[in-house]
Amino acid sequence: YTEDYSAAVDFFMLQPEVDRERIGILGICGFHPRSVNSNGGWEKIADLPFLTFSLLDHADEIRSAVLVVHGEKAYSLPASQEAFGKLKGDNKELLIIPGASHTDLYDRMDIIPFDKIEAFFRKYLR
Repeated sequence: YTEDYSAAVDFFMLQPEVDRERIGILGICGFHPRSVNSNGGWEKIADLPFLTFSLLDHADEIRSAVLVVHGEKAYSLPASQEAFGKLKGDNKELLIIPGASHTDLYDRMDIIPFDKIEAFFRKYLR
């Protein structure tokens, strides 16, 4: 699945109307087989080499902005809080959605914080 994201980013970077410094990725579920943490490899869009290790093992090296959105009632909340605690910098945010379970944030349109996600992208993809 990482190849799909990489191919999409490569495509967008080649488009003349796309500012290659303003491409963001929205990832869902940090420990799902499709996530950047569980695939064994991650490619930062900026000028970094391909990294072939678990992203969370090197969370303190992430310079890019990170927004972690998590359900308050999700079984995996402690793991996300621990991972968030490893991040460095003032461009990191943890947003816990009251009353939301793990899967609520997949398709519960009434509780997904689209406004906060949009504000985050607008702030860091200027």
